[in-house]
Amino acid sequence: MNDEPIRRPLDDLTVEEQTALLGASLEVELRELGRAGAPEFHEEDDLAWVVGAWPGATVYRTALDAGIADRRIAALVDRFDREGLDATWWAGPASRPDDLRERLERHGFALSDDEAGMAADLHALVEDLPRPDGLRFETFGGRDDAIDPRLVEAWLSVAGAVFGWPPERYDVRRRLYLGDDRRPRPWRHLVGFLDGRPVAMARVLLAAGVAMVHGVAVLQEARRQGIGSAITLAALLGARAEGYRVAVLQASSMGRGPYERIGFRTVASYGRFERPTAGGAAQDATAAPTTVEAGPRPGPAAGESAAPDLPVLDAWCFVGPYRSRPPGTPYEMDDLLAEHERLGVGARLCLHAESRDGVPEEGNAAMSRIAVVSPNTGVIWSVLPPRRFGGMAADRLLGDAQAAGVAMFALFPRTHAHHSAPWANGDLYGAMEAARLPLVLDLEQTSYEEVYAIASAHRRLPIVLWGAWYVDERLLVPLLDACPSVRVGLAGDRHIFNPTFGVEQFTARYGPSRLIFGSGWPRQSPGPYLTYVRYAAVAPHVRDAILGDSVRELLAGVRWTVRGFEARPE
Repeated sequence: MNDEPIRRPLDDLTVEEQTALLGASLEVELRELGRAGAPEFHEEDDLAWVVGAWPGATVYRTALDAGIADRRIAALVDRFDREGLDATWWAGPASRPDDLRERLERHGFALSDDEAGMAADLHALVEDLPRPDGLRFETFGGRDDAIDPRLVEAWLSVAGAVFGWPPERYDVRRRLYLGDDRRPRPWRHLVGFLDGRPVAMARVLLAAGVAMVHGVAVLQEARRQGIGSAITLAALLGARAEGYRVAVLQASSMGRGPYERIGFRTVASYGRFERPTAGGAAQDATAAPTTVEAGPRPGPAAGESAAPDLPVLDAWCFVGPYRSRPPGTPYEMDDLLAEHERLGVGARLCLHAESRDGVPEEGNAAMSRIAVVSPNTGVIWSVLPPRRFGGMAADRLLGDAQAAGVAMFALFPRTHAHHSAPWANGDLYGAMEAARLPLVLDLEQTSYEEVYAIASAHRRLPIVLWGAWYVDERLLVPLLDACPSVRVGLAGDRHIFNPTFGVEQFTARYGPSRLIFGSGWPRQSPGPYLTYVRYAAVAPHVRDAILGDSVRELLAGVRWTVRGFEARPE
C-alpha cells in the first residue's frame, strides 16, 4: 500500500477513489488493532474477514457473485456459530451484490447503524471553531523515540470510560502502543486535557496517502463544549503539517455534526450489521464506534425502561392564532405546554402562526418573546429571501437570528409569494449553510424538485422536510438516497408521513437520524405520532433518535447557542 501523501485536492479525486480510501481506512484500522494479538485474517477473492482485531469476527470486504452470495454468507455464518463468534459485517458502496443488505438481514444480521463515510480537504478546514478555555492537547506516536507512559494512561482512561472497556482491553492497547518499535509509527494519538484533566482522545493513522481519523471520544461530563471538534481539528492540522492533503473517517449516523463543522462531507454510507453467535447475547453495538461525542448511546438492557434519557422533543408545532382554526381551538403556549405535559413531551421547537400565515417579522418577534418565558422551547423563524428592493440582507438576518438564539429557519414560499429554488435564495442558503442553521420546508409550500435543487447546491445545509405522504415514496426515497442532508418529519400541514413498512424499514435503510418526530400542533395532537414511534420494533436508541436526539444533534451543530437548549444533559 503506497503511503506517500496524496497531494491532490479532494475535489480532484473521483467518488470511486474517495470510496476506495474509505475502504482502506477500515482495513488499516483492523490490521493496526490486530498487531496487539494474533488475529486471523482470511482474505479470498470475493470475501475478507478477520477474527481477533475487534471482538468476534469482522467481515470488511464483500464482492460476491449474486448467484452464490447466499450460499457463501450461510457458510460463513455457520462457521462463526461453530466457533462461538459474534459477527460484524460491513456493507459499503463497493460491496457486492447490490442487495447485500437484504441478504444479510435474511441470514440473521440486523442493521446496527448506517455510518457515514466522510472525507475532507485539509487545506479547506474550518479552523475558527469555539472551544473552552483551558483546553490543551498532547500527542504521542509518530516519530517519538519513546512513548510517554503517562500520556498512554491518560488516553486509555478516556477510552475505557467512554467505551466501557474490560481490564484486559487496557492491557492489550497498552502493549500495542508501548511496544511498537516502528519508526516512524503510522499513528498519532492525541489526548485532550481540560484544566489539567484528560477528557478527550483521538487517533489518526497516516496510511494509503491520507489521514485516517479513528476513535474520537469525549467524556460524558465534558461534551457539548466543542471539544470533540477541537481535538479532531488538532489531529488534522498535525497531519497537514506532515504534508497530507486528504482525510477520511466513518461517523455514526448521529455523530456527523462535529465533523461537518470542521469541513468533512459525506461520500458514502456504510451499514454496520451485527449478528450474535447462535444462542448468544448480541454484541454491544457501541463496541467500536468512530465517534461518541454525538453518537447513539447504548440502549437499555432487557427489562429496563426504554424511555429516552432526554425529554421527548416535538420538532414542529405552532402557537398563536391561525387563520383556518375552528372556533374554540387551543393555540396559546399554555395550551401547548399542557398537551405536551399530558403526553410526556418535555421540549419543543415552535413557530408562530403569524409567521406562517401573515407577516413573518411580527410572528418571529412574538415567538421569541414567548420562548423567553417558556421552558425547553426553541424558536423557528419564518424568513423571506433577500430582495433587490427592500428586505433584509442575509448576513443581517443571520446576525439577528444569532442574537435571538434561533434554532431553524422556515420558508413558506406559496403563502409569501416567493420561490424556494436556489436561484432565488442563494445568499440566504449560503449564509445558513455556513452557520449550519437547518432549513425547514413543507411540501405544501414547495416541491421535491426544489428540495433536490437546494440540497444539491448546498450540500452541507441541513434540511428538515415536513408534509411528505406515503404515496410520495416514489419521489421521497430517491430524494433521500441522493441527498443525505435531508431529514423527513412525521407531520405536515395536511399530510402525515407513515412509511409503507413503518419505522422499522425506514430506519433500516437510512439510520435513525433522518426520521424526526413533530406533531404540527394544534392541527394534530402529538399522541398518535408518539404511539407510532414508541411501539415500533426498533432498538431503544433508534426511538430516542427519532423522538429528539437527532434534532438535538442538529441544534448542537448550529454555530451559536440555541435558546431553550443551552444546557443539554447527556
